[in-house]
Amino acid sequence: MRKLLILPGDCDTIGGTLVSLSMLITGVKEQQIQKHICVIVQAGSVMEKYLHNLGLDFCLHAIPAVTQKEFFQKGIQWVSQQPKVYPLLLDNCAYNYLLPTFLMIAFRLRFSGRTIYYFCHDLVGSGRFWGYLARKYIFFVCLLVLFAIRTLPPNMCDI
Repeated sequence: MRKLLILPGDCDTIGGTLVSLSMLITGVKEQQIQKHICVIVQAGSVMEKYLHNLGLDFCLHAIPAVTQKEFFQKGIQWVSQQPKVYPLLLDNCAYNYLLPTFLMIAFRLRFSGRTIYYFCHDLVGSGRFWGYLARKYIFFVCLLVLFAIRTLPPNMCDI
């Protein structure tokens, strides 16, 4: 049985990520396929409390962490311990404080053998033009590592 693992970028905001995630979980519940989804949340976060209050906590896996960056790192570690047939959905992970971590793990994620999906609700706009461009560039590089490398020849071991 395959299970979709969902790792949100920020668990302490009420916004697009939380609303769309709660709608997805509601749909999964209505279709009675609860066993096929696991949402990784930060223990004690706004997201965990909100989903618990809605009765949508059947698919949550809480990870204790002090900061969002620590949560993301621990979440990736937990995901790496799960079976490789479980695909990973990175949900809105374009926050500027996650990008350095995302850059460091991009190669490991790409070559993990796990199917990885990415969903972004917005471009995480910035009031500072150069910060906005830098964030878009770094994120674009991460996506290239995750998705464009698959076009490399399959017999790379002879090089």
